[in-house]
Amino acid sequence: MNVALGLKRDAEGRYPITVDGEVVGHVFRYRSGWRGQLVGSEDTVTPYGYESRGSAYKAVERALERGGNRIVKIQPAPRIDNVIDGHELTQLPYPLHVRSHDGKVLDNWAERVVGFARDLSRQQIDVWWAEAVRDMDPSEVVGLYIVIQNSDGGYAVLDTAVQKVEVSH
Repeated sequence: MNVALGLKRDAEGRYPITVDGEVVGHVFRYRSGWRGQLVGSEDTVTPYGYESRGSAYKAVERALERGGNRIVKIQPAPRIDNVIDGHELTQLPYPLHVRSHDGKVLDNWAERVVGFARDLSRQQIDVWWAEAVRDMDPSEVVGLYIVIQNSDGGYAVLDTAVQKVEVSH
């Protein structure tokens, strides 16, 4: 992964951060300090200690190393929709497209993925989203149930297990 900080500002006065030539974030002045931001994120990354353009760049670089700015596609397993003459008809649920750095669901029906549960009968999160994306090992969550948070702050567990996970790089 070839990460670079641009030397020229864009039209909004921000310095671009690129990975292999593609813009993935920005560094910019904010009040009396510097901040960084990943593309597609509403949150800013704040450097700690001595604030400079370089320290803000390093903060964004650390966020990228933790899996920032990747899209994770989570495909729930098919579920039985109907049985006709002894034949099971299955339905494949829509996949979730999730930003890796914050768990935000890019599809409109859920706010964010909080984690994964091993058993539907317990109300417990066994693998938190941050743990799942740290290593980006898709096999870790296959067979688990997705725990989502809606826009009202409530939690729900999807009733079909994860069948497949794909991570964009």
